[in-house]
Amino acid sequence: LKNPLIASNRILAMINASQVTPEDQALFLHKIEESTQSMLRMIANSLDYYRSEAGPLRLVNQPFNLCQLCRHVVAEFDVESRQRSIAVKQSGPESLIVLGDESLIRRVLVNLLDNALKFTEPNGKISLVIEQADQTGQAAVHVINTGAGLGEDDISCLFERFGQAQNGRKYTPGTGLGLFLCRQIISAHGGSIFCQSKVGVETKFTFTLPLFSVGS
Repeated sequence: LKNPLIASNRILAMINASQVTPEDQALFLHKIEESTQSMLRMIANSLDYYRSEAGPLRLVNQPFNLCQLCRHVVAEFDVESRQRSIAVKQSGPESLIVLGDESLIRRVLVNLLDNALKFTEPNGKISLVIEQADQTGQAAVHVINTGAGLGEDDISCLFERFGQAQNGRKYTPGTGLGLFLCRQIISAHGGSIFCQSKVGVETKFTFTLPLFSVGS
């Protein structure tokens, strides 16, 4: 939590000392907003982690439209992605009903899209693809971003407590809890989550959820 606060404090000090031109103020205020959003997500991950340590996750399972939830989460990142010239596109069916805790699945999507934005260079692309796997009775969500990619050593520790990729050190630091919590949440739903990557090309995170059926 310290790093986003330090960044915001330095910018505010420059503005207060009149070291920033009026033309640059909008840019610096945007940087403060980014730092604040980063800090809020880190706090949310930390709180979720301590709740998970207190005992098993308590799911409030109800049928919900996974595609609609994805659209809402993508919209939350619209301003940030456009300011960084990163295209974020969703593809798949208009509606796909799954059974799960919508608020917790939203947390998973926020973490995955936040990570994708961190690791995507300007003018890059993020794809959110939703599929129905008929044979398994599950829905699959893929979050794919162009960029540096991850090596096998990084992938092996991503979902561990406090695990972080080595090349992530140059990006906005995190708590190392986001993907660990994603795994906890998806596992509690009876799904799976994993990462595939091609160094220098792209990284893809995939998670699955049970489809809703009458009698579920």
